[in-house]
Amino acid sequence: MTTSIQELQHPQIDEAIRAAVDKGIPVTVTVQPDGQDTWINLHSRLIACQDSQLLIEPPTAQEGEPPRAFRPSDRIGVSFKLKHHKHIFNTVVLGERKGWRAGPSPASDALAISSPTRMQRLQRRAFQRVDVPPGKIVRGSFWMGGRKAEPKGADPACPIWSGAVTNISAGGLQMRVDSKVTHVLDVGDVVGLRIVFGPGEAAVYADAQYRHYDDFGDHAVIGFQLVGLAETPEGLQALRVIMDRVQQYGRLSQPRDV
Repeated sequence: MTTSIQELQHPQIDEAIRAAVDKGIPVTVTVQPDGQDTWINLHSRLIACQDSQLLIEPPTAQEGEPPRAFRPSDRIGVSFKLKHHKHIFNTVVLGERKGWRAGPSPASDALAISSPTRMQRLQRRAFQRVDVPPGKIVRGSFWMGGRKAEPKGADPACPIWSGAVTNISAGGLQMRVDSKVTHVLDVGDVVGLRIVFGPGEAAVYADAQYRHYDDFGDHAVIGFQLVGLAETPEGLQALRVIMDRVQQYGRLSQPRDV
């Protein structure tokens, strides 16, 4: 059976939002920095639902990164995990809410966003990482600056690195590469990814963030977190392809939690 991305109806959206607020569920906020074609992930939490707006904690970046300022009408993506599914939607920022208070709780700042009119639900098992099975060859290529910055030809100033994808999920992947790559990349760098699942297969493109590496001397294994796939129709199609492959590989290899 093919893994699907389910489009929720309005009662289902309302139910998911209420449950997420009641449980204080963490959310991932995906934003596009000014003047850039790539996406980054921030961390927040749903704290209230009021009429046609949601309130979330001011989103924070990774440790050591400066806080991000938001403006009304900024477009963002939001995702959260609830039960056996991951829920994703796109929305816009309405503005900051200073000194917001919920009942007897101390006053705090919040960010108001528009309540979603559309929401997709994904099976969480697609975010379990699975090994690429023996006999399957998945190739990956990547370059600095996001998928839209793909070099048009050979350019020493804008290299394209490649390697073998060793495991993958809907949220990220690992690749075996030349160990020299780890001397060029810094953790947190945004790259463009091109994934080919086999001979004759169409390429899948994504933005990704470099997260970690293990250096084994003659080679290294590097990890990427996929970002922004749910923000565009093209990204959603790529996500469908990846989820289908995760399900297929999961039947052939033992899944491991991300």
